[in-house]
Amino acid sequence: MLESKEPVAKRRRGVVNSSKYLRNQVKYGRTHGKQYLNYKGNSVSAKTIGKPCSCPMKWFIKVDEDNRKCVFTKFYEMSSKNEQDTYIQGRIEICGVKRRRKITQPDYIHKEINENVTELHLFCDNCPGQNKNLCMVKMCMALKSTGRFDKISQYFPIRGHSFLPCDRAFGTIKRKRQELFDCQGSCHRRDVKF
Repeated sequence: MLESKEPVAKRRRGVVNSSKYLRNQVKYGRTHGKQYLNYKGNSVSAKTIGKPCSCPMKWFIKVDEDNRKCVFTKFYEMSSKNEQDTYIQGRIEICGVKRRRKITQPDYIHKEINENVTELHLFCDNCPGQNKNLCMVKMCMALKSTGRFDKISQYFPIRGHSFLPCDRAFGTIKRKRQELFDCQGSCHRRDVKF
């Protein structure tokens, strides 16, 4: 697949032939669009020009077949992935945004919370490091910057004090289940009631 024209370097334990290494064969096949076996041993077929796209711009129709083949062969004749990435990045045109979306505040704040309320207290059900809580902090900062609230507090549960009654029931069930199965794995006790 990958034929090396350079002389083979000899090592102490034998000959080095890096072109036969699987990682190099996979890299060569992927970069040049050729058929190769991946790391799991599955055959990956060679790259071909695909079917016409269904995008609204109809680029497949606008670019004639000779140009498509020329770009395709030029892309897969490049020697490395870096060259391919540079080629693609050079073809990207930066366009300005034609239309921006209007940013609105949630209607819930204006409809459901009375105008006389100046303090907002939010209670979260999990730890502060999660992504949704970071978004909540940003939302609180935005609400504070509008001047709608004088004070916004966000509360997180104290470790070990956040259990609900259903969590206690799971703990009870787990303890009772342990009583049924003793250390030897016997299941002869039937006097345990739930």
